[in-house]
Amino acid sequence: MPKGDDAEMMRRISLTTALVLLAACADLPPKTEEQLAGRQVRYVCPDGTQFIASFDAEARTVRLAFRDREVTLPRRASTDALVRYGDGQISFGTSGREAALADQIRITHSGCMAQ
Repeated sequence: MPKGDDAEMMRRISLTTALVLLAACADLPPKTEEQLAGRQVRYVCPDGTQFIASFDAEARTVRLAFRDREVTLPRRASTDALVRYGDGQISFGTSGREAALADQIRITHSGCMAQ
C-alpha cells in the first residue's frame, strides 16, 4: 500500500477505536453525585440480593427498591471516594460500578455490581 493509504487506514482505525471506547463508557455507571442525578442503577450482590437505586439530586436522596420493600435515604457527607446515603438505620455507598449496604452494626452487602 502507498503511504497515503496507510495514513488513511490508521485514521480509520483510530476513529473506530475512539467510537468503541465512547460507546463502552456510556454504559458505565456514574461516579459522582452530579453524574448520578436522575439515574436508576440496578445492582446485584454476590449473595444474589438485587436492588434498584434511583438517585434524586434535587432532593439529595436515593430510593432503594428491593424485592420486598423500598427505602429512601438522604445524602451524607463523605471523606472518601464513595457517594454515601444513610438514615442511621441503613447506609448505602457507591463508587463507579460497585456499591455496598450496611446496617447500624456491620456491612450487610458488599461488592454489589451495577448491571
